[in-house]
Amino acid sequence: MHNVLKREKISFRDFIGHEKDILIYLHNTFLEETSVSIIREGFKFIKSLDYTTDNVSNINDIEVNYFIVKRKFYGKHTIVIQLGVEILNFYSGLINANDKVLKELIFSEISDELNEDDQNYNILNKQFIKGYYCHETGEGVYSPYFNPHKKLDEFHDNLKKNKH
Repeated sequence: MHNVLKREKISFRDFIGHEKDILIYLHNTFLEETSVSIIREGFKFIKSLDYTTDNVSNINDIEVNYFIVKRKFYGKHTIVIQLGVEILNFYSGLINANDKVLKELIFSEISDELNEDDQNYNILNKQFIKGYYCHETGEGVYSPYFNPHKKLDEFHDNLKKNKH
């Protein structure tokens, strides 16, 4: 059912979209296989999304263009990650001021896989991966799992695990 990914000739800016109540993170990869794997399995990161992604404005085209120039040497495929503000605010409301919980960990699983520093990867749920954009072909490739506003039971479980 989800084996074929929808592709569309589209500008990078239009692929990202113009929705206002969304946070956008971008990450470049070299290989299309890596991009497809991220769509199907989620996005692996260590500690925080900010370590391996760039947060960009959904209304500032200059910022998006700057990202393209700044990150083009990291690969021709840009993974587009989007988290709905409403879902972030909902779970933020469940976190006490004393809790040190990174919001993106609420939406992630902890992998058994370790990086070179013996740290576990976090895997951001695939529902937040809009897809990827190939700058070489001008195509956007859409994830069939994308739903940046949907609350899942596992997010409540993750919140309980990550509260300190």
